[in-house]
Amino acid sequence: MVDSMPNGDKDLNSVIEHSLTQFASNPCLGTREMQMEETTDEEGNVKQVPKYGKYKWKTYEEVYTMAKYLARSFVNHDLCPEVNGGGEKMRMIGLYSKNREEWCITDIACVISSVVTIPLYDTLGDNSVSFIVNQTEMTTIVMGKDKIDHIIKLKTSGKIDSVQNIVLMDPTSENEKEKLRQADLKVLDYTFLLEDGEKNRVKLAKPTHKTIFTICYTSGTTGDPKGVISNHHNYAAVMGGLLKTGFDIKENDTHYSYLPLAHVFERAAHWGLLSQGGKIGYYVGDVTKIKEDCGVLKPTIFCSVPRLLNRFYDLMQDGINKLTGFKRKLLNRGVKIKMNNLMKNGSVKDSIYDALVFNKFKKILGSKVRIIITGSAPIGGEVLSFLKIAFSCRVFEAYGQTETTAGLTITNYKDGTSGHVGGVFPHNEIKLVDVPEMDYTSQDIIEGEKQPRGEICCRGFNTFIGYFKAPDKTAETKDEDGWVHTGDIGQILPNGALRIIDRKKNIFKLAQGEYIAAEKLEIAFSKLEIVQQIFIYGDSLQSYLVAVIVPEKSAVEKWAAETGKDIKGFSDEEYQQFINGEEFKNYFDTLIKETRKNEKLSGLEVPKAIFCTSEEFSVENDLLTPTFKLKRNEAKKKYLNEIKAMYKGEKLQGE
Repeated sequence: MVDSMPNGDKDLNSVIEHSLTQFASNPCLGTREMQMEETTDEEGNVKQVPKYGKYKWKTYEEVYTMAKYLARSFVNHDLCPEVNGGGEKMRMIGLYSKNREEWCITDIACVISSVVTIPLYDTLGDNSVSFIVNQTEMTTIVMGKDKIDHIIKLKTSGKIDSVQNIVLMDPTSENEKEKLRQADLKVLDYTFLLEDGEKNRVKLAKPTHKTIFTICYTSGTTGDPKGVISNHHNYAAVMGGLLKTGFDIKENDTHYSYLPLAHVFERAAHWGLLSQGGKIGYYVGDVTKIKEDCGVLKPTIFCSVPRLLNRFYDLMQDGINKLTGFKRKLLNRGVKIKMNNLMKNGSVKDSIYDALVFNKFKKILGSKVRIIITGSAPIGGEVLSFLKIAFSCRVFEAYGQTETTAGLTITNYKDGTSGHVGGVFPHNEIKLVDVPEMDYTSQDIIEGEKQPRGEICCRGFNTFIGYFKAPDKTAETKDEDGWVHTGDIGQILPNGALRIIDRKKNIFKLAQGEYIAAEKLEIAFSKLEIVQQIFIYGDSLQSYLVAVIVPEKSAVEKWAAETGKDIKGFSDEEYQQFINGEEFKNYFDTLIKETRKNEKLSGLEVPKAIFCTSEEFSVENDLLTPTFKLKRNEAKKKYLNEIKAMYKGEKLQGE
């Protein structure tokens, strides 16, 4: 079992020092140059808008030197005093901003001085921020100036009393600094700390592999977030395991960073690139500019989530549907040949058709991408297979949790099949535990073959230490033998791959006593081209399921056109009326029946009533976590009137 980097490093300080000796002059972190430009809006008002240029790079030596200076100042100014971390003394600091080079430099500064980082998601609300701050008793937050108003609001309302110091990553006006001071907060400039650290010679405490690296709070689909404690060894083992799977990061690789650094997926990707001398280019802070950023950066490694990859897929399909004549025949021929080769031997390249057709698709990500990895949620097999041949590169699907330091299983890029999350990483082992109340056992026979099913449990060098100041919750998740119980239900396929089929925690009972697994059904119905997002709800006082669905608008428009209707010019109100009209719902019913047959669902597992909405579930409207998982409680609250209407006004549980 892999327990370290290929060179034997087990702590991140050794990792970054090793990179410094090998890649000192290599570009390391890059940010697009920005200047303000005047523009006039439709009403004739003159505004200042940012204009972005090329990426400007800092070398490994420059990054390490800045991190060293910053670390010295953290110690010199007592910005991270020791606190009792549930029986263990530790020093910690908060990180609260979008992805940017200062975030990574601060992370490295904490690594080389044995300070524990507490990342705060850029999109966290008041309750989550105050809970994390109060539980960790952090005194200092390093942040972007866009967070000033939020922090002042929390501080003046008595919700984050422990916070005393704010380190501002951005140049900030004296007026804004004074507002922070009036809220009883000491203000320190990032540049001042760098200059001060260059002068002082404070000795830094180097970590060992057992030193706590970070406390990464789960985004909390229900209840308060939980602080997942991970040490240096957890991350070193995961990176060492990843490098043995065909995910071969190279010195000349470029990674595009837009997924939140507060999440373990992006954090592990960062340290993977840093360990091999690769470079990391940051997004400009606006996800609508991802395509533009990639056009400039031309990344070779792209870490993503299904939500964005599905958008790319839809964009490509729209382009394909507009083709006619010879171009359409040529593309169809290319798709057929490449799909056959993918299934036969895992090949994703074809010199002729790539030059004629598929290189145009590669331009979406800047033309040079060679590795794509997706995680955090399921992705449709059809989508995954098409992305492999469209981008002509290795596409991995990985599965894991914050508690398993991201990596638990990963697909083999040569495997042409889809619909599973691959085999076990070499840094951990898994087992399936029977869940008899859901009829999942190790002896299950599926389509005539033994295919064990049960709750996925993981044990290895990647599993977390425990939840911060929550031993009771730790005991619920990690047993005495070190097995982490994920709450996910898996199935071992005949080829040895793991398929995620259900979720143990999100089950509920209908009035007739039938247990229903909501996430399993949401995964099944999400395979429909016309479903962009779905929330399935069941109530123990009711005998059937209902669903709130966000239809994929391009698919709705396509179906409407096929039935002789042009709805592309509809207003938002007209579109909302259309998707809740009888004709569209009848069409949807036929798709639901097909899904029931294809997925072998029982009648009780099919929603009897649906409500369609044009408003997407998003982080901004608090229906998704920062990692794009559905917040079921919030969704129920938002659509309570619609849910009650689908249940014809009947009383729901708890009323």
